[in-house]
Amino acid sequence: MIGLHHAEHAAGIMSLVVIAVVAGSGALATFSIWRSIAPQWRRIARLAAGHVEDHPLPAASVAPLPRDGTSQLRGVEAAAEPATQVRA
Repeated sequence: MIGLHHAEHAAGIMSLVVIAVVAGSGALATFSIWRSIAPQWRRIARLAAGHVEDHPLPAASVAPLPRDGTSQLRGVEAAAEPATQVRA
């Protein structure tokens, strides 16, 4: 009888530990999501309302090709480059 009482007590304590770990994990996940979304909330709300942002393209995305026709890519990126380039 005494062994059964100790087993029930240990199971109860382990249940509390599991509940505490799950609750802590949920709180940490909620906090992490809130910290990542909160600074951008106004922007997210504007985009959801249909307001499109007019941002110019970054300078790197509109950089001209070198005049000699070679690629600016080196190493692995150059190996994955297509054989022909279409110039606008």
